[in-house]
Amino acid sequence: MRQLIYTIIACIVAFSSYTSAQAEIYSLDEARELYKAGQYEKAAPTFKAELKKKPKHGSYNHWYGVCLYYMQQYEDAIKYLKQGVERKVTLSNYYLGEVYFALYRFEEAIEAYNAYLTFIKKDKKEPIEGVDTRIAMAKMGQKMMRGVECV
Repeated sequence: MRQLIYTIIACIVAFSSYTSAQAEIYSLDEARELYKAGQYEKAAPTFKAELKKKPKHGSYNHWYGVCLYYMQQYEDAIKYLKQGVERKVTLSNYYLGEVYFALYRFEEAIEAYNAYLTFIKKDKKEPIEGVDTRIAMAKMGQKMMRGVECV
């Protein structure tokens, strides 16, 4: 009898830790508010769930890719941000540049930043402040990487 009680208690503890470890899924509006507030880790599971329903949706891909970027999951973010670029989401190129920059893929970062600027000029919108600085930094990083020897 005592063993049965211990087994039941162990199952309850295991189940409660499993359910608390699962990510909470918010409504899409709540997830967007969390995203705007910079709470990317909380918003990401909702966007991921929405992407299962609509995998080609440009905004969902962009939002999830940005969440992954801020969660420093750079390699994973590329796929979703590229989908955002294909779906003409304005900021996807900018964040794709940021991801490439973080991965020291400076040539691709420059291309993404320039594509962002081209897209912005077509829409006659103001670019994010500092894009030109990011391009200059990527060019400098590109030059430095050329001077690095493989050992």
